[in-house]
Amino acid sequence: QSLYENIFSQDLSCDILINLIEKRKISTIDFCMSHNVSKSTLQRRIKKINKEIAAFNVYITCADEIYFKSREIMIRVFSYIFLWSVYRQFSNISWNVNTTYYKDVTTKIFHYLKIPFDTIQLELLSFWVFIISNAISKKTLLNLTDREVEIVQSFEIAKKPDFLTRWDEIEWKILTLIIYDSDIYIYDLDVKKDSDTPFSKLMNLAVLGWSKAFSTHFKDLSPEEFKLAESKLMRYYLSFHFFETDTSDDIMEDVNHIISLDNFKENNPLYWKKFEAFWSEVNLYWKSTNTRSHRELSALLLCIILYPLEEVAQTIRIYISTDVSLLFTNYLEQVILNHFKGRFHLSFEKDFTKAQLILCTAPFNKRLLANDQQYLVIRSHMMNNDFELLDNCLKDISERQRTNM
Repeated sequence: QSLYENIFSQDLSCDILINLIEKRKISTIDFCMSHNVSKSTLQRRIKKINKEIAAFNVYITCADEIYFKSREIMIRVFSYIFLWSVYRQFSNISWNVNTTYYKDVTTKIFHYLKIPFDTIQLELLSFWVFIISNAISKKTLLNLTDREVEIVQSFEIAKKPDFLTRWDEIEWKILTLIIYDSDIYIYDLDVKKDSDTPFSKLMNLAVLGWSKAFSTHFKDLSPEEFKLAESKLMRYYLSFHFFETDTSDDIMEDVNHIISLDNFKENNPLYWKKFEAFWSEVNLYWKSTNTRSHRELSALLLCIILYPLEEVAQTIRIYISTDVSLLFTNYLEQVILNHFKGRFHLSFEKDFTKAQLILCTAPFNKRLLANDQQYLVIRSHMMNNDFELLDNCLKDISERQRTNM
């Protein structure tokens, strides 16, 4: 389900927003007549919408006309998130938009910037090309703050292509930053070598602070790993200072069905313990007051790239005894490893006294086992029931390891 499916599931709310995104200004009387609603009903609905979209720093006013009363950059950010949430693909837009034209323009942009792309990436960027083109046609100006202008000027950005005849240079630069910042496309931007702006200085300090915290709580980064981290962190920092909304909690709810931080914490307690200490230190550099945020999730995913989960996974030591052959024992190890891959970190011992779990295809003398060793008899040709019994044993051992941490 999309983030705003419940909020804007009623046709009137959705129509209000779609009309505003497309037309930017609507006659209140005309809208009421075309939708057969009273002005008071319309105003109540807009009041409800405003409550839901306040986190985007966007507000709708309704008097003789209906229009957004917000900064242009935030209107565009909200427009993208709303359209993407409702339609998912630009081609799915059902109102009067020439989707083919905007997708053609987007394709030209990809080719101009030499960005490899697939159909999904084409659909996503087409939303932005439409939003910016539509805003230009309505003569809405960006009016960036001095700080935002400084951020834009910190990056080396390609010259505006000739085919975007109606676009100003600043519109093109913003789109380029969006492409870079999104982390959806294979595209990098360099900070100007002579850039000495407060933003570039703070960004460099934030990247170094992140790297220092990572070294403290995980490991030292190789030059290649630092370069990868720097590339991702520059995007996060740009988003934090340029495209940030107050919707962190909403975003976390939207991705909760994909990656739940609470579930991750439960399933990976040792890794989470490291990450939690790391994130607390990182916040000193990133000045984030919301500790459970979209930035936290992004940081966790980057940490996992640089320091895989298996690095801190609890190893369960297994000894296998079969009445077939050593070759078959090795085969059984591979079958078990493959079945539980990604769930448990398993190692196989040659000495049963060092194992936590004894697996046998025939009875084993239990008197030889220590009190903390588990014992399970399985069939040589392991069936579903054998895997279920083994799964329960592994869960039990893993739980006891967590308790004894």
